[in-house]
Amino acid sequence: MKLNLIRGHTVHKEIMIPSRTRMNKLQLYLARYVSLLFIAFVATAPVYLVTKKHFGSQAADSNNLEPKNGALLGNVAIISSQNAPDRRYIVFNSNETQTAPGEPIDKGACVNVLAQNNEISSAINSAKTSAAKCVYVPHGMFNWGGFITLDGVKIVGDGDASVLYAPVAKGSRLILTGPNTGLYSLKIKVDIDPNNVVTHADQGGGDLIVLDENASKFVIDNVTITGARSRGILVHAAHDGRITRNRLSNITAGPYHIEGGAYNIYVAGNAANWFGDDGVGITSEHLHPEASTISHDILVENNVLNNQTRGRGLLVHGGKNVTFRNNTIIKASAPALMLQPTMRDQNPFEVDNILVEGNTFRDSPSVEADSYSGAILIKLTGRPYVGLGRVSNVQFTNNKLYASPNAIFNIGSDTGPNIRCSNNTYNDSVISPTSCVDGVDPIITGAGIDATILDGTTVPFPNN
Repeated sequence: MKLNLIRGHTVHKEIMIPSRTRMNKLQLYLARYVSLLFIAFVATAPVYLVTKKHFGSQAADSNNLEPKNGALLGNVAIISSQNAPDRRYIVFNSNETQTAPGEPIDKGACVNVLAQNNEISSAINSAKTSAAKCVYVPHGMFNWGGFITLDGVKIVGDGDASVLYAPVAKGSRLILTGPNTGLYSLKIKVDIDPNNVVTHADQGGGDLIVLDENASKFVIDNVTITGARSRGILVHAAHDGRITRNRLSNITAGPYHIEGGAYNIYVAGNAANWFGDDGVGITSEHLHPEASTISHDILVENNVLNNQTRGRGLLVHGGKNVTFRNNTIIKASAPALMLQPTMRDQNPFEVDNILVEGNTFRDSPSVEADSYSGAILIKLTGRPYVGLGRVSNVQFTNNKLYASPNAIFNIGSDTGPNIRCSNNTYNDSVISPTSCVDGVDPIITGAGIDATILDGTTVPFPNN
């Protein structure tokens, strides 16, 4: 007899139990006992799906463990692609219980979507005039489409069981504006038509979640997003906000993008897998007319980004006072980290006071290795105007780099002053790039905010 043990529609193992006629009672009881122990182990143990190729001989073999996209194994959700070239998966817990800053605790005080004929827009309009200013999405799938604006309103659910579903991706967008807006503990599912995606040149036309210039004191926490015609979460000139513990996959452009003079932004504990542009992009393009300065004071820590078809893992394209700490970047299409000035109306925007510490960069660049050289790239050339701006005051400390197909550090000779390196390694050996000054400069402080913004705490790496 064969006993198939199945979790999340994935067969983990076959146990062969001999015929009863060939076993005495003691053998049968022992076989049953061992089978029950194995079932209990599979049901409770966390599933880590990695490969021996990249993480050593002690890594689990994933050859027979390939769930569908978004499959759930117990309480563990796996972001994956059926066509992943190296069969590596990101593991994280999708049913977080930690309360985020500003999260509505009394869901009964929120406007329930069920009481509004399942209409999201109607529930939001009712919530605007309510005392709690929040909408509760219970277990179930609720269709939505078009542009929906949350003006100072929060939406809260019960995790991945509370689904906002957009059957038509084109024209579907959630716009968060006003103070104290937010999304908490939801799943947002979008059907993507591969013949109707947004190209890089006009990617702003399909962004899924947009924080506009009037958004402040906002939180997006514990949200799963599967599918976006362009960028997943766009922060445009908003300020004082947290983007934490979110899981994005199948994003046509970049999953997390910050631009237009946005400031005081905390990005932590997020995951993204299979996306088509910069993983966490910080730029000063599209600078809002009322922005007093370029994008600044942004802390990006404890995030994992895996497998992209285009773009950089981490990017500062005009910005200052930025910290990248303890992030893991695997298979960035271009460099895992790139710093480059940008400009608007022929005015250059510099890159200044950047702290890069404790990150792990693997297998980058991957897809665009012929176009980009360096797992870490500081670039001024390539565009005629960027020579007017510069990259200066950058500290690289305790970063671990592995398996770059070309250069490790590629720092242009025309880079601005004070590029520092200390205790960085390549394939576990300490390196001292000749284009980098050895040592630590205390004036390079990075972001002027920390994890306590909006009375929060540090958000750890996914699955911690």
